[in-house]
Amino acid sequence: LFIFMLFFGVMSGEAPQVLPRNAALVIQPVGALVEQLAGDPYDRAVAELMGDSQPQTLVQDVVDALAAARDDDRIGAVHIELSALTSAGIDKLERVSQAITDFRTSGKPVIASADFYTQQGYYVAAHADAVYLNPEGLVFLQGYGTFRTFYKDAIDLLRIDWNVFRVGNYKSFAEPYTRMDMSPEDRESRQRLVDHLWSSYQEHVVAARGLAEDAIDDYARNLVAHTEAAGGDLAIVARDRGLVDELLGRTELRDVMI
Repeated sequence: LFIFMLFFGVMSGEAPQVLPRNAALVIQPVGALVEQLAGDPYDRAVAELMGDSQPQTLVQDVVDALAAARDDDRIGAVHIELSALTSAGIDKLERVSQAITDFRTSGKPVIASADFYTQQGYYVAAHADAVYLNPEGLVFLQGYGTFRTFYKDAIDLLRIDWNVFRVGNYKSFAEPYTRMDMSPEDRESRQRLVDHLWSSYQEHVVAARGLAEDAIDDYARNLVAHTEAAGGDLAIVARDRGLVDELLGRTELRDVMI
């Protein structure tokens, strides 16, 4: 108890930060966007002390920050930096994007930037007023996919005797133990799911950026051809296809924010 009191006493001695009258809110999500942090607080604290913490960002933290900044007269703009955003479900991306849209109703600009946009990061960036990309970076879109691991050959080699009772054509739960590939029925149902996710992704991004209906699908499917036509420069491809507004290094971006 004494050690903890001493620790918190030292920490509380730091001078409080004062928000200037004219500032930009910087939002920099790191790792995965999650609804709840993994593990309990003690495990997370120990992992952080050991330098082995799992990078995560709470969706609610981002939403709350944008909501607070919308009505704060000291905040003149939002800069959302997405280089470190690695993964997120589309439902979480929609929540953050809606919060950005709500913030923009205040008339304050939202600037998105990244050295490298993942598919998840670009979804968020597309809802900003301006999207900037590092001249050495790229926007990486690959659509959605799914796969399964199959164990039938291993089970046969181990001579495990077991039985599966199944009724119906679309009961694929036990297939990894009875087959070495997807059944046509399982492939069909999974294809419908990934097609729906990709269509939803395209619909939201195209609407937010004001792109042609097939712009995102064309970019993902023909990235190699587009890159060859641009002399091998992936950043120029993203700019010329309308995915980003300008190619700016960090110094240039700082000047824009100022």
